[in-house]
Amino acid sequence: MIALLALLASAAEVDRLAVAARLLADGHADRAADVLAEVEPRKAERARYHTLRGMVAFARDDLRTAADQLALAVELDPPDIARVTLAAARVGLGEHEAALDALRPVTEALPAVPLLEARALAGLGRHDAALEAVDRGREAFPADVALVEEGLAQLVAVGLYGEVVRTGPDALVAVGAPAVAWERALQGLVEGEAWPEVVAFGEELLLAVPDSLRARLALASAHLADGRDALAGAFLADAAAFDPQYAVQAAECFRRAGDLERALYLNGLVVDPAEKARQRLGLLLERGRYAEAAALDARLDRLGLLAEDQVAFALAWSHARLGNRDRTEALVARLVDPAFARQGTALLETLP
Repeated sequence: MIALLALLASAAEVDRLAVAARLLADGHADRAADVLAEVEPRKAERARYHTLRGMVAFARDDLRTAADQLALAVELDPPDIARVTLAAARVGLGEHEAALDALRPVTEALPAVPLLEARALAGLGRHDAALEAVDRGREAFPADVALVEEGLAQLVAVGLYGEVVRTGPDALVAVGAPAVAWERALQGLVEGEAWPEVVAFGEELLLAVPDSLRARLALASAHLADGRDALAGAFLADAAAFDPQYAVQAAECFRRAGDLERALYLNGLVVDPAEKARQRLGLLLERGRYAEAAALDARLDRLGLLAEDQVAFALAWSHARLGNRDRTEALVARLVDPAFARQGTALLETLP
């Protein structure tokens, strides 16, 4: 009877491990952790227990616990997935040498092995070796998207931006990479301020993913960096069709390019009423359309923008150009900053 009860108890524990494994596989890491908290593993189950605890912690982004639990598991001859997950946790913690140590005994052919090896080597500054690891991985797993991404990231890390443009698009297309993979590679070029390559790669991205907002923003940044304001404005205007917050930047680009009519059109798409009114006042002044600028008076006041000296002075300038002395005086009287106050006084002196 006692032996039977012991067998039933151990079976219950094994069942709880199985339940935890199923919950983890189904994406319920928190529930799996609750189940594991009730388990007192038998000696024969410790490798599985620590493996599950480590993988649950990894799924919950608790890398320290994951590494500690999986380190216990690897002492007990666990499956290769435990060593691979341990390496991933080590990489996430910046423990790159330890990550490489965790991978050495792995015999199973998994794309995560060369991927993690490359990341660990890169973390140690060994980028050439990291690229070699990626190349080996891609030979073994030619359809793996993550390895293609990692290869491009390593090329960016060593400054081989042209190689990213030369090989990246074909490689990404070949593995059917999602838009986010393209965009991460492009972001690496942006962060490296490799503007010619940003333009070339960004255009390839737009061909592959026509609705990419990230591509439009990157292309706008590249053209702005090289002084091509109108082109930057065109890409930002496209971006504004996806997200109106970019309309104000697009309008500013066209203002700088001297296309004030298009700038005014895009200003009409700006959602934020204060930002819209502030920018519109400046654009109308630049066009010398003083009557339209002065007509913004009530709106600017309602939005509380006349508390800003720059806005109040600009509006005063508009009224002054129209000969509205009383309103000009009232606006100048609101100026607080000494520099603006002096300019306001000088403005009044120009009026009859």
